[in-house]
Amino acid sequence: MGGGPDCTGWNAARAVGLAPVLLLALAVAPRAELPPELADPSIDRARLAIRVVPLSEPELAELAGRWFGIVQGAATAAAAFQVDVVAGDDKALARHDLNRQVALRNKLMRNFMEVVRAWEQKGGDAGTVAKYRAYRNAVLIGGTRFTDLRTTGSRILLWLASPDGGGRLAVKAGIILLQLAVVVLIATACGGVLRHMLSRVTRNFLVVALRSAILVGGTLIVLSLAGLDVAPIYALLGGSSIIAALAFQESLSNIAAGMMIMLVRPFDEGDQVEISGTRGRAKSVGIVATVVMTPDNRTVLIPNRKVWGGAIVNISAAPVRRLDLDFCFPSGEAGEKVRAAATDCLSRNPKVLDQPVATVRLVAAQGGVGLQVRPWIRTQDFAELEAQLQEQLVAAFTAVGLSPPASIPDE
Repeated sequence: MGGGPDCTGWNAARAVGLAPVLLLALAVAPRAELPPELADPSIDRARLAIRVVPLSEPELAELAGRWFGIVQGAATAAAAFQVDVVAGDDKALARHDLNRQVALRNKLMRNFMEVVRAWEQKGGDAGTVAKYRAYRNAVLIGGTRFTDLRTTGSRILLWLASPDGGGRLAVKAGIILLQLAVVVLIATACGGVLRHMLSRVTRNFLVVALRSAILVGGTLIVLSLAGLDVAPIYALLGGSSIIAALAFQESLSNIAAGMMIMLVRPFDEGDQVEISGTRGRAKSVGIVATVVMTPDNRTVLIPNRKVWGGAIVNISAAPVRRLDLDFCFPSGEAGEKVRAAATDCLSRNPKVLDQPVATVRLVAAQGGVGLQVRPWIRTQDFAELEAQLQEQLVAAFTAVGLSPPASIPDE
């Protein structure tokens, strides 16, 4: 192609060579003056907060000094009006002027503290920052020492009517309440979804845990969005976690055991169970304890760690159960006659299942003949038939001329 010189390499080399020169020029260049708008007393606080973000630490130090002078002038003017209220002739006019000036002073003070806060975040002098804040506190507190009740009342009304005072607080409170309502709705909706998706025991445990987590986490997020510093809360939670873990070892073990019960699901709500020597109906599995309702209507709370650490007998897990009934007759009774009467009694009861086949057998017993009756019934009919069949069998034995059983042991 054409024989023109190739300048690509030369341009790259020149750029590399000029880089240190450009950096040196930037380093020694004079610092740009601060925009006058940043020290304008009429600037809005939100606008000021945005404008100070790109400023450097020295620029913020200079700006903080300017705002200190502005605030000091406003405080001096407010003090002059305060003197007129105390010792002047026209107290009503002086009180009106004082309230207006105090409102202006407080507005300027908020702008001043916005600059101080930005300066502190970028490494500003801690001593000077502390002095600025001490001045702010002294001015705000000292101004109330000589304020009478009428001035205080009119100042409160003026604050409530101002967009930066009561109006802003009302809007912020409304936003916080709305956000908290949304958090509660989300927690309720998640709980409703879990109730329809999971088993009764699992959903009761998860609904409580998830709802609590959403409420706590959502509240912290809402407070953070409202401008409150929630970092100390997180630090407190983190620092106290070790202490809480040591102090609540048993409670934490109960929570862990409850999670295992939720995952494995050895029983469901409403099942007949035997746990830690307690027999009854499983009512609920909470975060720390399992509730069992006994047949005599007593409520028993069993810690989850004992439930998971011991034997769990689910009596109603299967749809069919075998009922064990034992009778004892004198040795003189006819064995086959006893067995025939029991078999006939079982066949007449419609709730005794044909399959599996019931077992009726004679066994040797101390001082007589033992009769074992083993019918199969539906689990839901177990409690009803346990007593009913005993009565029917005794009546059947008596009807065929047999003497009543010597003993009818409990199941």
